[in-house]
Amino acid sequence: MYEYFNGKIIDCTDEYVVIDIGGIGYKLEVASSMRTKLRLGEIHMIYAEQIVSENKMGIYGFYNAEEKAMFNILRSVSKIGPKTALGIMGALSISEIVSAVRSDDAKLLSRAPGVGEKSAMRIIIELRDKVKDFDITELPELSSSKADLIDALEGLGYSRYEITKHIAILDLEGLELDEMIKLFLKTIN
Repeated sequence: MYEYFNGKIIDCTDEYVVIDIGGIGYKLEVASSMRTKLRLGEIHMIYAEQIVSENKMGIYGFYNAEEKAMFNILRSVSKIGPKTALGIMGALSISEIVSAVRSDDAKLLSRAPGVGEKSAMRIIIELRDKVKDFDITELPELSSSKADLIDALEGLGYSRYEITKHIAILDLEGLELDEMIKLFLKTIN
């Protein structure tokens, strides 16, 4: 079993990362959000989880230990495999996943690819106790205006990860929705 890979990033897509270690390229399946975290040519440590099933052997990569832990927690849910777990992690941050489970927000979880309303409810029920003590530094408190902003920006084609990453640094206090969208678009471009 692999714990991590430390090497040069050779290729990075929405589905996989290739990391060169001593002249050998390892291909790790990753969540789509990983692409924005890594730069080609940089030396980086990627946490890994190897999963062997009767019809596939895969190595999955994560930016940090918390992402790896969340991946394994998600996989513990019945009928949630590695591909669906990565899809959830690509669509939602760890904070959003934990917050959705803690607040019974099936709508938020069902935004992830491959997760319908029934799957979202199963995730909430099965993970309620597992994420109760999940240690994350900060859970975002989404005001209704920020939730409206996220919905509007997703409608424009931006990913939830990209949106939350940028609005976290913006001062949106007292702004109307159209003003928040304009401010977001200025910072992204």
